[in-house]
Amino acid sequence: MTEDFFFYGTLCHLPLLRRVLGRDVEGSPARMTGWRAVWAAGRPHPMLVEDADGVVEGVHVPGLSAADVDRLDFYEGGFDFLTRRVTVETAQGPRAALVYFTAPDSWTPGEPWRLEEWQARFGDEVTATAMDVMALFGRVPAEKVLDRYGQMLVRGASRARAMRDLAPAALRRAAEAEDVDIRRHHLPYAKFFAVEEYDLRFRHFDGTMGATVNRAAFVSGDAVTVLPYDPIRDRVLLVEQFRTGPFARGDRNPWSLEAIAGRIDPGETPEDCARREAMEEAGLTIGGKPRISGAIWSGLRI
Repeated sequence: MTEDFFFYGTLCHLPLLRRVLGRDVEGSPARMTGWRAVWAAGRPHPMLVEDADGVVEGVHVPGLSAADVDRLDFYEGGFDFLTRRVTVETAQGPRAALVYFTAPDSWTPGEPWRLEEWQARFGDEVTATAMDVMALFGRVPAEKVLDRYGQMLVRGASRARAMRDLAPAALRRAAEAEDVDIRRHHLPYAKFFAVEEYDLRFRHFDGTMGATVNRAAFVSGDAVTVLPYDPIRDRVLLVEQFRTGPFARGDRNPWSLEAIAGRIDPGETPEDCARREAMEEAGLTIGGKPRISGAIWSGLRI
């Protein structure tokens, strides 16, 4: 048995839908009346609110299999969405289709939703994050994914930047996707930060694949560091903060002197992060437009 679906939000973004389903599907434009799409306040996705005069534009995708529905339910269920069967208008006439609606009292309605705005701000980040989300399919309950989604999105945003900003390989060999063979991926710890373990093989310089090894990675996300400089007094400004690492080590004074720094939030540029962290940690407003070269910021004027 197959099911027809109507997607009105992020799953209208075909790269994301492909990542969730694990395959390509075909759809056609459709609309649903009596509702309108708005942002879920503070979230990177939309929700539906009833509106007698409202119209929601989206995509009608017919013939999804039970396996497809299981994957969709896992992904959308992680955001507290449940399906209802409704009638949508297609080029071939009215069609019954399943639509994901917000579970009662899950999210607060926000501003009107526009797919193009979401694609520009969150499209690459959410699509990259979906790879981590769907890797948990069949391994953890969907609600557990929702608990960590904010942190997963930070990692997805970092992955999206890594794909856009390819490091030059003029002095190194140009790596190919087949050069690393992942045999097993395990997540032994996942809260604010996460630790991943891999059993993998990688290619040696003689062209052969090495033996399977176990490697662990501490997963966080991209960050920005700001070092304000006062040219009159020839001084830099540091901040002092309590740090759990020194405390856990047993340091008698776990307050650390350090540069202003912070993780880049989803939907935020490195420049935005630098300005936000300078204000939050030191009460400083950064003037002018910073210049960036690789991962190094310069030209900051206080």
